[in-house]
Amino acid sequence: EVCPMDVDMGAVCKNARESMVINGHMPPSAHDFALRDLAFSNGDQFAVSMQAPDRPQTQYVFFPGCQLSGSSPEYVDEAFGFLQGALGKDGVGLMLRCCGVPADWAGREDLVGQADAEFISELAKLGNPTLIIACSSCFQYFSEHFPELKLLSLWEVYDEFGSDMLPKYDVTELISVHDPCSTRYESGIQESVRSLLIKMGCTLEELEYSRERSKCCSYGGVMWLANRPVAEKMAQTRIAESPQDYITYCAMCQDFFVRRGKETRHLLDYIY
Repeated sequence: EVCPMDVDMGAVCKNARESMVINGHMPPSAHDFALRDLAFSNGDQFAVSMQAPDRPQTQYVFFPGCQLSGSSPEYVDEAFGFLQGALGKDGVGLMLRCCGVPADWAGREDLVGQADAEFISELAKLGNPTLIIACSSCFQYFSEHFPELKLLSLWEVYDEFGSDMLPKYDVTELISVHDPCSTRYESGIQESVRSLLIKMGCTLEELEYSRERSKCCSYGGVMWLANRPVAEKMAQTRIAESPQDYITYCAMCQDFFVRRGKETRHLLDYIY
Protein backbone atom coordinates (compact mmCIF):
# COMPACT_ATOMS: atom_id res chain seq x y z
CA GLU A 1 0.00 0.00 0.00
CA VAL A 2 2.85 2.44 0.66
CA CYS A 3 5.43 1.21 -1.88
CA PRO A 4 5.99 3.85 -4.60
CA MET A 5 6.59 1.04 -7.12
CA ASP A 6 3.50 -0.94 -6.06
CA VAL A 7 5.56 -4.01 -5.13
CA ASP A 8 3.70 -6.58 -3.01
CA MET A 9 6.41 -7.79 -0.62
CA GLY A 10 4.02 -10.29 0.94
CA ALA A 11 3.68 -12.07 -2.41
CA VAL A 12 7.44 -11.85 -3.01
CA CYS A 13 8.21 -13.49 0.35
CA LYS A 14 5.54 -16.15 -0.11
CA ASN A 15 6.82 -17.10 -3.57
CA ALA A 16 10.35 -17.32 -2.19
CA ARG A 17 9.21 -19.63 0.60
CA GLU A 18 7.42 -21.92 -1.85
CA SER A 19 10.59 -22.09 -3.96
CA MET A 20 12.74 -22.82 -0.88
CA VAL A 21 10.41 -25.65 0.16
CA ILE A 22 10.43 -27.19 -3.33
CA ASN A 23 14.23 -27.01 -3.53
CA GLY A 24 14.81 -28.30 0.01
CA HIS A 25 16.26 -25.07 1.38
CA MET A 26 13.57 -24.17 3.95
CA PRO A 27 14.69 -24.98 7.53
CA PRO A 28 11.92 -27.15 9.02
CA SER A 29 12.23 -25.33 12.34
CA ALA A 30 11.02 -22.04 10.80
CA HIS A 31 7.39 -23.16 10.69
CA ASP A 32 7.38 -26.36 12.73
CA PHE A 33 5.17 -25.10 15.56
CA ALA A 34 2.60 -23.51 13.25
CA LEU A 35 2.30 -26.69 11.19
CA ARG A 36 1.95 -28.88 14.29
CA ASP A 37 -0.71 -26.46 15.55
CA LEU A 38 -2.52 -26.80 12.21
CA ALA A 39 -2.40 -30.59 12.43
CA PHE A 40 -3.79 -30.50 15.98
CA SER A 41 -6.60 -28.12 15.07
CA ASN A 42 -7.68 -30.33 12.18
CA GLY A 43 -7.33 -33.54 14.18
CA ASP A 44 -9.68 -35.56 16.35
CA GLN A 45 -9.03 -33.56 19.54
CA PHE A 46 -10.37 -30.29 18.13
CA ALA A 47 -12.06 -30.52 14.73
CA VAL A 48 -15.88 -30.56 14.74
CA SER A 49 -18.48 -30.29 11.97
CA MET A 50 -21.94 -30.01 13.49
CA GLN A 51 -25.30 -29.60 11.82
CA ALA A 52 -27.73 -26.98 13.14
CA PRO A 53 -29.31 -28.36 16.33
CA ASP A 54 -33.01 -29.22 16.02
CA ARG A 55 -33.31 -27.89 12.47
CA PRO A 56 -33.97 -29.82 9.25
CA GLN A 57 -31.37 -27.81 7.33
CA THR A 58 -28.17 -25.92 8.07
CA GLN A 59 -28.29 -22.56 6.27
CA TYR A 60 -25.34 -21.07 8.13
CA VAL A 61 -22.27 -22.46 9.87
CA PHE A 62 -20.25 -20.53 12.45
CA PHE A 63 -16.49 -20.76 11.83
CA PRO A 64 -14.75 -19.03 14.76
CA GLY A 65 -11.19 -20.05 13.82
CA CYS A 66 -8.69 -21.94 15.92
CA GLN A 67 -7.08 -18.95 17.69
CA LEU A 68 -10.27 -17.46 19.13
CA SER A 69 -11.30 -20.97 20.18
CA GLY A 70 -7.97 -21.44 21.95
CA SER A 71 -7.72 -17.98 23.55
CA SER A 72 -11.38 -17.35 24.47
CA PRO A 73 -13.51 -20.49 24.14
CA GLU A 74 -16.21 -18.90 26.29
CA TYR A 75 -16.74 -16.24 23.60
CA VAL A 76 -17.12 -18.91 20.92
CA ASP A 77 -19.91 -20.39 23.04
CA GLU A 78 -21.54 -16.96 23.54
CA ALA A 79 -21.30 -16.03 19.85
CA PHE A 80 -22.74 -19.38 18.76
CA GLY A 81 -25.66 -18.82 21.13
CA PHE A 82 -26.22 -15.33 19.71
CA LEU A 83 -26.24 -16.65 16.14
CA GLN A 84 -28.72 -19.36 17.04
CA GLY A 85 -31.02 -16.73 18.54
CA ALA A 86 -30.62 -14.23 15.70
CA LEU A 87 -30.65 -16.68 12.78
CA GLY A 88 -31.97 -19.82 14.43
CA LYS A 89 -34.99 -20.23 12.16
CA ASP A 90 -32.55 -20.72 9.27
CA GLY A 91 -30.40 -23.24 11.15
CA VAL A 92 -26.88 -22.44 12.39
CA GLY A 93 -24.24 -25.16 12.61
CA LEU A 94 -20.69 -25.08 13.94
CA MET A 95 -17.32 -25.91 12.39
CA LEU A 96 -14.15 -25.97 14.49
CA ARG A 97 -10.86 -26.36 12.64
CA CYS A 98 -7.95 -24.35 11.19
CA CYS A 99 -8.55 -22.76 7.79
CA GLY A 100 -5.10 -23.84 6.56
CA VAL A 101 -3.40 -20.46 6.39
CA PRO A 102 -0.28 -21.55 8.39
CA ALA A 103 0.53 -24.07 5.63
CA ASP A 104 -0.07 -21.42 2.97
CA TRP A 105 2.22 -18.93 4.70
CA ALA A 106 4.88 -21.63 5.18
CA GLY A 107 4.96 -22.34 1.45
CA ARG A 108 3.73 -25.91 1.98
CA GLU A 109 1.46 -26.42 -1.00
CA ASP A 110 1.10 -30.12 -0.16
CA LEU A 111 -0.41 -29.32 3.24
CA VAL A 112 -2.54 -26.54 1.73
CA GLY A 113 -4.10 -29.05 -0.64
CA GLN A 114 -4.78 -31.47 2.20
CA ALA A 115 -6.37 -28.82 4.44
CA ASP A 116 -8.48 -27.44 1.57
CA ALA A 117 -9.75 -30.88 0.57
CA GLU A 118 -10.72 -31.77 4.15
CA PHE A 119 -12.48 -28.43 4.65
CA ILE A 120 -14.50 -28.69 1.42
CA SER A 121 -15.47 -32.26 2.29
CA GLU A 122 -16.70 -31.27 5.76
CA LEU A 123 -18.59 -28.26 4.40
CA ALA A 124 -20.31 -30.46 1.81
CA LYS A 125 -21.51 -32.78 4.59
CA LEU A 126 -23.29 -29.77 6.11
CA GLY A 127 -24.93 -28.90 2.80
CA ASN A 128 -22.52 -26.10 1.75
CA PRO A 129 -24.08 -23.43 3.99
CA THR A 130 -23.04 -19.78 4.27
CA LEU A 131 -19.97 -19.37 6.49
CA ILE A 132 -20.07 -16.85 9.35
CA ILE A 133 -16.45 -16.14 10.16
CA ALA A 134 -14.94 -14.50 13.27
CA CYS A 135 -11.24 -14.68 12.29
CA SER A 136 -9.78 -12.15 9.86
CA SER A 137 -7.12 -14.54 8.56
CA CYS A 138 -9.76 -17.22 7.91
CA PHE A 139 -11.91 -14.67 6.06
CA GLN A 140 -9.01 -13.66 3.83
CA TYR A 141 -7.90 -17.25 3.22
CA PHE A 142 -11.36 -18.50 2.24
CA SER A 143 -11.98 -15.43 0.06
CA GLU A 144 -8.82 -16.13 -1.90
CA HIS A 145 -8.99 -19.92 -2.06
CA PHE A 146 -12.75 -20.41 -2.43
CA PRO A 147 -14.26 -17.33 -4.13
CA GLU A 148 -17.40 -19.34 -4.84
CA LEU A 149 -18.25 -19.70 -1.14
CA LYS A 150 -20.79 -17.46 0.59
CA LEU A 151 -19.03 -15.64 3.46
CA LEU A 152 -20.30 -13.34 6.20
CA SER A 153 -18.30 -11.64 8.92
CA LEU A 154 -19.49 -12.26 12.46
CA TRP A 155 -19.20 -8.49 13.04
CA GLU A 156 -21.58 -7.70 10.20
CA VAL A 157 -24.14 -10.11 11.70
CA TYR A 158 -23.79 -8.50 15.16
CA ASP A 159 -24.17 -5.04 13.64
CA GLU A 160 -27.35 -6.02 11.77
CA PHE A 161 -29.06 -8.28 14.30
CA GLY A 162 -27.43 -7.65 17.68
CA SER A 163 -28.03 -3.97 18.44
CA ASP A 164 -30.66 -4.69 21.10
CA MET A 165 -28.38 -6.97 23.12
CA LEU A 166 -25.29 -4.74 23.10
CA PRO A 167 -24.20 -3.33 26.48
CA LYS A 168 -23.89 0.42 26.87
CA TYR A 169 -20.69 1.91 28.31
CA ASP A 170 -19.76 5.40 29.42
CA VAL A 171 -16.33 5.43 27.80
CA THR A 172 -14.83 8.90 28.06
CA GLU A 173 -11.24 8.03 27.14
CA LEU A 174 -10.33 7.56 23.50
CA ILE A 175 -9.63 4.10 22.12
CA SER A 176 -8.11 3.15 18.77
CA VAL A 177 -9.15 0.31 16.49
CA HIS A 178 -6.37 -1.94 15.24
CA ASP A 179 -7.58 -3.43 11.96
CA PRO A 180 -6.03 -6.85 11.33
CA CYS A 181 -3.93 -6.61 8.18
CA SER A 182 -5.78 -9.61 6.69
CA THR A 183 -8.96 -7.54 6.43
CA ARG A 184 -7.31 -4.40 5.07
CA TYR A 185 -9.57 -4.46 1.97
CA GLU A 186 -12.78 -5.49 3.77
CA SER A 187 -14.35 -2.06 4.28
CA GLY A 188 -17.69 -3.58 5.24
CA ILE A 189 -16.12 -5.44 8.16
CA GLN A 190 -14.19 -2.34 9.24
CA GLU A 191 -17.36 -0.23 9.25
CA SER A 192 -19.34 -2.87 11.16
CA VAL A 193 -16.70 -2.99 13.90
CA ARG A 194 -16.71 0.77 14.33
CA SER A 195 -20.51 0.88 14.24
CA LEU A 196 -20.70 -1.69 17.05
CA LEU A 197 -18.23 0.22 19.21
CA ILE A 198 -20.05 3.53 18.74
CA LYS A 199 -23.37 1.86 19.60
CA MET A 200 -21.77 0.66 22.85
CA GLY A 201 -20.68 4.20 23.76
CA CYS A 202 -17.01 4.15 22.75
CA THR A 203 -15.17 7.21 21.46
CA LEU A 204 -12.76 6.28 18.69
CA GLU A 205 -9.54 7.87 17.48
CA GLU A 206 -8.24 6.46 14.21
CA LEU A 207 -4.64 5.30 14.03
CA GLU A 208 -2.44 6.85 11.35
CA TYR A 209 -2.09 3.41 9.78
CA SER A 210 -5.57 1.90 9.73
CA ARG A 211 -7.96 0.19 7.36
CA GLU A 212 -6.14 -0.57 4.06
CA ARG A 213 -2.83 0.72 5.49
CA SER A 214 -3.01 -1.18 8.77
CA LYS A 215 0.22 -2.65 10.12
CA CYS A 216 0.73 -6.32 10.93
CA CYS A 217 0.85 -7.43 14.58
CA SER A 218 3.74 -9.84 13.64
CA TYR A 219 1.56 -12.93 13.13
CA GLY A 220 1.14 -12.54 9.37
CA GLY A 221 3.19 -15.02 7.37
CA VAL A 222 4.01 -16.62 10.77
CA MET A 223 6.73 -13.99 10.97
CA TRP A 224 6.91 -14.47 14.75
CA LEU A 225 8.31 -17.96 14.14
CA ALA A 226 10.31 -17.46 10.95
CA ASN A 227 12.08 -14.18 11.85
CA ARG A 228 11.64 -13.17 15.46
CA PRO A 229 13.80 -9.99 15.44
CA VAL A 230 11.78 -8.55 12.56
CA ALA A 231 8.53 -9.68 14.21
CA GLU A 232 9.45 -7.95 17.46
CA LYS A 233 10.26 -4.71 15.63
CA MET A 234 6.96 -4.93 13.74
CA ALA A 235 4.93 -5.40 16.91
CA GLN A 236 6.71 -2.65 18.82
CA THR A 237 6.29 -0.06 16.04
CA ARG A 238 2.58 -0.78 15.96
CA ILE A 239 2.27 -0.55 19.75
CA ALA A 240 4.16 2.76 19.75
CA GLU A 241 1.87 4.32 17.18
CA SER A 242 -0.60 5.59 19.79
CA PRO A 243 -0.79 5.92 23.59
CA GLN A 244 -4.50 5.02 23.44
CA ASP A 245 -5.78 1.60 24.41
CA TYR A 246 -6.34 -0.62 21.38
CA ILE A 247 -9.33 -2.69 20.45
CA THR A 248 -9.16 -5.33 17.74
CA TYR A 249 -11.27 -8.09 16.26
CA CYS A 250 -8.44 -10.62 15.86
CA ALA A 251 -7.53 -12.95 18.73
CA MET A 252 -3.93 -13.27 17.57
CA CYS A 253 -3.42 -9.49 17.32
CA GLN A 254 -4.76 -9.10 20.84
CA ASP A 255 -2.52 -11.86 22.20
CA PHE A 256 0.62 -10.41 20.64
CA PHE A 257 -0.02 -6.86 21.88
CA VAL A 258 -1.07 -7.86 25.41
CA ARG A 259 2.02 -10.05 25.71
CA ARG A 260 4.11 -6.92 25.16
CA GLY A 261 2.22 -4.85 27.73
CA LYS A 262 -0.13 -2.94 25.42
CA GLU A 263 -3.67 -2.63 26.79
CA THR A 264 -5.67 -4.30 24.04
CA ARG A 265 -9.17 -5.74 24.13
CA HIS A 266 -11.00 -7.94 21.70
CA LEU A 267 -14.32 -6.69 20.35
CA LEU A 268 -16.02 -9.62 22.09
CA ASP A 269 -14.62 -8.34 25.41
CA TYR A 270 -16.87 -5.30 24.93
CA ILE A 271 -19.89 -7.23 23.67
CA TYR A 272 -19.74 -9.74 26.55
